[in-house]
Amino acid sequence: MSLQGKTALAAGAAKGAGRAIAFGLAKDGADIVIVDLNQEKVPKS
Repeated sequence: MSLQGKTALAAGAAKGAGRAIAFGLAKDGADIVIVDLNQEKVPKS
């Protein structure tokens, strides 16, 4: 599925399932906004 041109909000995505979902959405072409209480573990890019 192509998510090119779409933006996804991934809450709780600093680790675990949320992180895996965020990376999967990015792999499918979405722009990702990641939010989590633990800002130190949020991926930078």
